[in-house]
Amino acid sequence: MSERLTEDQLKQILGLGIAETAERVTIVQGGVPIRDQRRITEALIVREHGGKIELLNKEIQKKDDEIAALQKDLELLREKNDDLNSVLKSKDVEIEKLTSRIDELEEEKRELHRKLGSVEFDLGLLKKKKSKNWERQS
Repeated sequence: MSERLTEDQLKQILGLGIAETAERVTIVQGGVPIRDQRRITEALIVREHGGKIELLNKEIQKKDDEIAALQKDLELLREKNDDLNSVLKSKDVEIEKLTSRIDELEEEKRELHRKLGSVEFDLGLLKKKKSKNWERQS
């Protein structure tokens, strides 16, 4: 079973895709019917592949755009990270200085406690001595 097609009908078939059976198609060209299944099938395949190629190229472009945006965001984050690392290093230096100063102050405090103990001990001795002297004088 075959159909006679004009160019407009062929264009309609090409728009439908390969699912249409090209085996039953006869093309009218110059008023003389020519059976050309292979040409129609190839044209359908080319059109379908062309559509797929166009669609895939659009998807690839979307991915390229998305990748470019993400790479830009990544670069900005790396710059911020570098800035933060720099700040962190300076804060580490500050922490080391403060820790060192705290250690020094604690050592000074321990020394002051030792001196205080010594002075309190001396004061206690002095009080005892004074107390004994008062007792002797009395």
